[in-house]
Amino acid sequence: MGSRKLSKFSPSRTILISVFITIITGTLLLGLPIARTTYVSWLDLFFTATSVTCVTGLFTVPIQTTFTRFGHTILMLLMQIGALGLITMTLFFVGLFKRFGISTQFMAGQLLEVEKLRNIRRLVLSIVVIAVGTELIGTIFMYSSIRNLYPPADAWFYSIFQAVASFCNAPGVTLLKDGIIPPNNAILLSTSTLLVFFGGMGFIVWREILYYIKSIFRKRRHLFSLHSKIVLTVSTAIVLGASALFFLFERGNTMANLSFPYQILNSVFHAVTSRSSGVLSVVDLNNFILPTIFVIMIISFIGSAPGSPGSGIKVTNLAIFFAAVKATIYGRTHVSIMGRKIAMDQIYKSISIIFLSIIWIIIATMLLMLTEAGKDWNLLDILFENISAFANLGLTTGITKTLSMLGKIFIITGMVVGRIGGLTFLLAIRKIYKEKREVTYPEERIMLS
Repeated sequence: MGSRKLSKFSPSRTILISVFITIITGTLLLGLPIARTTYVSWLDLFFTATSVTCVTGLFTVPIQTTFTRFGHTILMLLMQIGALGLITMTLFFVGLFKRFGISTQFMAGQLLEVEKLRNIRRLVLSIVVIAVGTELIGTIFMYSSIRNLYPPADAWFYSIFQAVASFCNAPGVTLLKDGIIPPNNAILLSTSTLLVFFGGMGFIVWREILYYIKSIFRKRRHLFSLHSKIVLTVSTAIVLGASALFFLFERGNTMANLSFPYQILNSVFHAVTSRSSGVLSVVDLNNFILPTIFVIMIISFIGSAPGSPGSGIKVTNLAIFFAAVKATIYGRTHVSIMGRKIAMDQIYKSISIIFLSIIWIIIATMLLMLTEAGKDWNLLDILFENISAFANLGLTTGITKTLSMLGKIFIITGMVVGRIGGLTFLLAIRKIYKEKREVTYPEERIMLS
């Protein structure tokens, strides 16, 4: 294949195809007799493979009892590929085609929002090292907290599985008994919280943090990029704000029987894991009061950082959106964050991502209302299910297992769209048009209010 043909091949389409190939391969492997303990329909297997590949955590069958150790290993590999594979494959794609010309570099840079990638192999290697190293440390801590609850072999496997799931922002994909962490297990709560938070910040941010630590020892100056500053600032603000709200709303409800330190720990746990991470809940979702559920819906829709296993609209898009609103209120002609002007094309993209995400959830909710008509569900159940699928959250009010065939297909689509992003999804499926010169039209103003 010539360089001209390769340069026209969409990286967003590559990501979409890679996701489907991974899901289909996982479905076929889970369909093997050695992977299952009982019969499971192909649609449910496809739903399960999609859920773990998209690191969501919604299931139509109980994974703890439905699959064997081999099946659980397949699930763990799908999670790892879903969390790391999309990022590393995209970076590899950019590095592979970087020499084919400016147009291809521009196309790939538009997708990744990265200006310079001098050493793709080193970057990919650092991502893998950070992920595996963090998961190994998490495994040790988790084993120390559950080693008395299971036989040694099971305890080690469950610890590895849970550490991978947590770092991949899918702690709800769990093999632990009843799928629930005891609210007074400090080690397990703290380890899961830290792994989810670290994974949700994104590998580019962690790479910069490691460079910063190294620069301290070498007594050199290292400046964080605007991307890392936004991710660290917004993520911390969301976690602190959500933790305060969880504590305020649930201290007299689901956390009434816990001591004050454990109330704080559980509040932080829920605030961190509710950000598109497939919550390994310490309580049933239906036990939360409505304001708490509303908070979960908001922060899961926002999600994590770009380049992380988490989903949602991403914290950087939220920051740009609010910066644009602020600029409009103050009558400014440009949008700036932390002393840096934001490129106009990125402002358009951020607004488009947020708009398309809202539209998708509205359409999916309407479709699910039609396919599940006659069932004793309310609007909150259906809306929450769609947000959970799109944000790869993994929480449900209990309706996932009773979805119709069409309902399952809509939720599967929602998980894929949420995982790769609405804008990337549209770029992947749109018809390829011949390039046309951009035409500038006369400017005219219209009434806005």
